[in-house]
Amino acid sequence: MIGFKIYPCDPSHFLIAFLIKDVEDAAPTSWKLMMSAAQPEVYYASLSHSERVIIDQWDESYPRLIQEKASRIIELSLQSNPDMVRASTRFVRLLVQAYSSNSNNRKLETRNQAVITVWNVSDEQLEILTEGNVIAVKQLGVKESLHDGLLQLSAGSWTHLELLSPQPGLDILKNCGFLSRESKSLLHVYLTSVGISDNCSIVYPEYDVIGYLLHVTEDRGHISLYLTDDSGVIVRIDRQVDVQESRVAMSQVEVMKRNTEMGVHTILSLQNIRIMPLETSSKCAIGLWTQSSFQSKEKSDRHQLILTWAQSMSGTQICNSLRIQLKARIPINGSLPPKYAIALGYITQIQNHVYSKNMWRCFINCMGTMSFEVNFPFHLLDPLLCLYGDERIDPETLPDAHHWSKFLSELVHKNEVLIHFNLEVDKIGDYQVVSIHEADLLVYSRLLITD
Repeated sequence: MIGFKIYPCDPSHFLIAFLIKDVEDAAPTSWKLMMSAAQPEVYYASLSHSERVIIDQWDESYPRLIQEKASRIIELSLQSNPDMVRASTRFVRLLVQAYSSNSNNRKLETRNQAVITVWNVSDEQLEILTEGNVIAVKQLGVKESLHDGLLQLSAGSWTHLELLSPQPGLDILKNCGFLSRESKSLLHVYLTSVGISDNCSIVYPEYDVIGYLLHVTEDRGHISLYLTDDSGVIVRIDRQVDVQESRVAMSQVEVMKRNTEMGVHTILSLQNIRIMPLETSSKCAIGLWTQSSFQSKEKSDRHQLILTWAQSMSGTQICNSLRIQLKARIPINGSLPPKYAIALGYITQIQNHVYSKNMWRCFINCMGTMSFEVNFPFHLLDPLLCLYGDERIDPETLPDAHHWSKFLSELVHKNEVLIHFNLEVDKIGDYQVVSIHEADLLVYSRLLITD
């Protein structure tokens, strides 16, 4: 990561919406007709080969056109307001691994790794700071605390960097933990995630991944990118950003969400993604975006292969089916484990729990087919109020759980909201609510049709 300038006039959500509309006005007629169709994928399949080529070319150029327009607007704004440009310190950040010529199948451990930030990095230094090079470094600054479990080091004008000569062979580097950069298939990522135990004492592997962007979600700075490829496996990439301080990242997320909703084919090449244990409830492999992760702009053969697959008839059908599963919040790689369940229904009543002081007893009517009781934890109160559109409540008017249960029962009677419940069996065999979301009947009806 190399920084040169900071532009405080990052595009706002309004600017992005304006740019999208401006670009779409110049889109080919066939693309506009496809996007206005009830089922764009069906309309696309009915087109001739030449019409599909026109749409595919437009889909590929669409993100670039938006970026170009945004850049021009920002450049014009900076020219008329030079005070908005602020110089910053040039730097590069490196993930390094300890090297020893006597290494013999050394295990990759966190204590042998560190992050070095080189400030005011020169062009000569950049030439030797290349992945796979072994360098000798003297006079580094050390931060008092770890970040993300890694030692934090800093280098500046006082630091001496020297390229080791001769450079060791690849076999020695492998023994030290270095592996040549290679993008892993999502099936490989999934199998790795399955094999990882949820143990904080181990070092989770980091991979480069390439995938087709299926779905994007964002909630208070928690971003989730759902990727797939020709294996049909889904991997979720999680990233946490500060909404106020990372407006660039949030703007990029808005563009990604818009692209997936419009059917724009987006292939993401992500590097240094930390592979985490499989999420039990969704059977989804999880990749974590860390401080060393970044998005590569280079297009490899694998990039083109996934794009060709996504544009094919079978790829389109698979992606549409997976997207529906994601929106329906059902397991995407296999079935639910026995201790988990999903329910769609309406809350009919909320009562105080007889045995627990931190949850209510909730009665659910599953769309007239059956009714049952679940334990509803207090910490899910805010999401529940959001679903019913009643977030502004004076806590002083509801001093205890009894008053809250009475208020909530009246609230669910006045407003019927179809809810998607994720449930887990507790120690005594009762279902406890893990999370809630508003259910989309249209998505579930499409799910039944595809099945």
